[in-house]
Amino acid sequence: MQAPREQMGTRQLGWMTAALLMTGSFGTSNKDLIDLAGVEAWFAFYGPTVYSLAIAFVFYRLSVVFPGKNLYQIIRITMGNVPGGILNLILILYFWLLLMRDMKGLTFFINTMLLQRTPQEIVLFTLFLVLLYFGRSSFEVVLRVNDIVFPILMFAFLFLPLLLSNEFAFRDMLPLMNDPVREVAGINFLALGSYGDLLLVGAFLHMLTVPRQLHTGIRYGVLLGGFVTTVLMMLVIGVLGPAVGGRSFYPLYMLAQNIHLTDFLDRVEIFFYSVWFPVFMVKTLATYFAVLNGIGSFFKPGSERIFNRITCWIVLVTAMASIRNISEQLELARTLPILALLVPVPTLLIVLALSGKYRRKRTPDQSKAAEEKSVSSKGHTGKKTNQTSGNPVTGKLRKLSYEDTIRFGTWMIIVSGAGLCGGFLFGGWFPTLANICAGTFLFGMFAALVSSHYEMANASVPETSSHSASNKQTAGKAETAN
Repeated sequence: MQAPREQMGTRQLGWMTAALLMTGSFGTSNKDLIDLAGVEAWFAFYGPTVYSLAIAFVFYRLSVVFPGKNLYQIIRITMGNVPGGILNLILILYFWLLLMRDMKGLTFFINTMLLQRTPQEIVLFTLFLVLLYFGRSSFEVVLRVNDIVFPILMFAFLFLPLLLSNEFAFRDMLPLMNDPVREVAGINFLALGSYGDLLLVGAFLHMLTVPRQLHTGIRYGVLLGGFVTTVLMMLVIGVLGPAVGGRSFYPLYMLAQNIHLTDFLDRVEIFFYSVWFPVFMVKTLATYFAVLNGIGSFFKPGSERIFNRITCWIVLVTAMASIRNISEQLELARTLPILALLVPVPTLLIVLALSGKYRRKRTPDQSKAAEEKSVSSKGHTGKKTNQTSGNPVTGKLRKLSYEDTIRFGTWMIIVSGAGLCGGFLFGGWFPTLANICAGTFLFGMFAALVSSHYEMANASVPETSSHSASNKQTAGKAETAN
């Protein structure tokens, strides 16, 4: 009996992608970013965002050629059993390293800031129980948990600038864009350590079979994660200053400690931690399920849960033996940008190149069916999409097509990059121009995020219904003329 296929929605994919990137502070040392670039550290996430958008496009192209297949299955199809199995094993080891990094990073954080007297083995065993419990079920359960906790985290982040407004000092961020370009390029490369986690999404490509919705969901999550991490880093510099932020191992936690509402309401950071921790566990569980899916790719479909217990015990033992202190954690964070380029980039380029022959083998009828499937989602009919109440895009924005929104978002990313390059090239001679370019950079990131929101709304609206509606309008005009 074939196991039922797991499914996820576009919004769930976007929120999961954003959770992977927003909680990646253990993959990138924010301390090193601030220590290296000072007040310019909040420009460190533009390059990783563009890099992640490129990975999202590669996933989209692979899902068009191999709908309903994850990255492990696509590698086995394109490269064969033996070479594909070796490459899958490399991916599993890479994901295993990410899992060790997150578990030990969370353990060090808890021992340092919250539970100083609790042994590390107890904290790791608690995380082991969480992995063991969720590993018995499907990844859909993790997505439903993320549907609950992620909006709460975003609601808390939304009010964070307001709560820190009395502590924010804009003078600590000046002068803007005054450092050499090589330092900005260096921090953008260093920030790739956490954005390399986006490769985890490839283990769940089979859960969303509509390529257009897959691309839209990943783009939305990447832009949301990039904008939020940029704003958080800007708050760290404006509240703590580059000197204090560069010496702190956990600057984001210290940022929450600086929230002072009244003289009687203290330790507000505990609330933020209680909201951040479940989202971080969603990321850890996504990494663990990616490992399970990789192990299951060597056996028959649906066999991932069989290896849950033994995999959990191996994870616990290897986590106890690896990364003995915070210094080794920081060294790993400095090494991950290299791995984030050496593992995902060759893997995706090889698979994308080999998928070309499968694209050429497809008949015209199959290509047409794939295009129609990428345009319209399952379960949508013309009657449902013609109803205004069921369409999330209303007003004048409803007139924008999917291609218009994705084109506008791409141009906003280019505008943001132009502001970044122009500011660092000419900002040293013209401080006013540097301020304008910095504002352009931030506005471009925000406009691209808003555009991706409407892009995600338009991705669920089949174009066939819009064509039928336009045909009805044309027919009505013809009858009126007659």
